[in-house]
Formats: sequence, structure tokens, C-alpha cells
Amino acid sequence: MEAMPGAVEHAERLAARLNTPVLLVDLDMHRYKPAFAFLGEALQRPQQGKALADFVATRLEPIEERARSIPADKRVRVYYAEGPDGLSTNPAGSSHTQLLDFVGAVNVAQVANLPDEGMSSVSLEQLYLWQPDLILVWTPAADRLTTWKAITENPLWQPVNAVKQGRVLQIPWLPFSWLDRPPGSNRILGAFWLARTLYPEVFPFDLTSLTQEYFHLFYHRDISAADAQYLLDLARPRAGAEQ
Repeated sequence: MEAMPGAVEHAERLAARLNTPVLLVDLDMHRYKPAFAFLGEALQRPQQGKALADFVATRLEPIEERARSIPADKRVRVYYAEGPDGLSTNPAGSSHTQLLDFVGAVNVAQVANLPDEGMSSVSLEQLYLWQPDLILVWTPAADRLTTWKAITENPLWQPVNAVKQGRVLQIPWLPFSWLDRPPGSNRILGAFWLARTLYPEVFPFDLTSLTQEYFHLFYHRDISAADAQYLLDLARPRAGAEQ
């Protein structure tokens, strides 16, 4: 779960309503290993919990270590566009943008870090000043490309260089957003994708095989290389296309 004010009280109310114990598990990206080990014990699947923790140790943690070595002047400046018009976001330090910090991106949003769901409002004038190198798009209506189209098809966004240069990516969303909402283990898959996207020379991953490996271990589903590539290609919609 996401650590937010009132989480314990909410869990206690839910447990009382269901008459069933409710576990709260901290899914901060730096605490995945103990979280998965705990879940393995709690669910009487210790071997699976260990497998997930080992995957984090060998596949995920080296990304953050390597990202620290990226020089400041080589870091990609990113805007995380949320909401139907793309004018909501979360700044660095927010749980919703932890993945950006993890892979060495620079979050351009200089806004207040709002509690709970975040989603600070910004203006186009601020985007004109921030001039991100890349825009990452999230929306609940990802299958209709609602926010991606609101950004790429609106002339008022064209002064933003990332839009003008076609550097607006729809965050892959199946089965969950790979960056956030929910801020769960799906961000592991997002870390592979985003690190490779931002810094291909630093992270020369085989994203297809990593995606297959993640689905096998975390979702207990074996997907083909073609299926994995389809999920990865969701990040780059064609202009005017419907998914």
C-alpha cells in the first residue's frame, strides 16, 4: 500500500467491516525485499516471497546504483502529466514519482507535494518555463489515449519542446500503470522500461525478455515475446490512432 495519513485507521475499519484481518504492507521501492519476504511468510509461500526478493536484489536495485553515476548535466528532465488535460502532476519526493527519482530522472515540477493523492495543478505557462525533455502521460482512460491526445493535439502545448519534438510517451498501463497508481510492484517493470528509455547506453536491457520474466514471476503468466513487445509499444501511440 501507499504510506499516507490515515492508512492504519482505514485498514482497521476495513478489517472490522469484513471481519477479516487486514495486512498493511509498505511498498516503498526501497523496502520491496522485506515486503515480499513478509508477504511470503504471511501467505505461507516463503519460497515465492524469497524469489521476489531475490529478483529485486539482482534486477532492480542495481538500476538505482547505476543511476547515481549519471552526471547532472546528462540527466533527462521529465514532466509527469496527469489528469484529463495533463495539467496535474507530482513533484520530486512524492511517492507517486518515486520511480523518476529511482532511475535518475530530473522531475521538472516545482510544485507543492500535496498529501494523499497528490495531483498538484500546474499551468501551461509553467510548462513553457520548465521545458522538459520528455513528458510521461498517465490517465485512467489510457486505452483511449485521453491525456496523450489532449497534449499532442492541442496547439497550446506546441511551445513545449518535448511536444514539438514528439517526445510525449504514454506510460504502458497493462495490467496496471508501470509508473504509479497503484504504486505497487508494477513499478519494478516500469523501472526497466523507464531506465532503458531515458538512458539506453547506461541500461542496455533486453526489455522484451525482462517483461516476460516479470510477468512469469509476479503475475504467474507466461507471455510471448510478441505480447511483451505489444505492451512496450503502448508507450508510443501513432498520431490519430485508437488503441
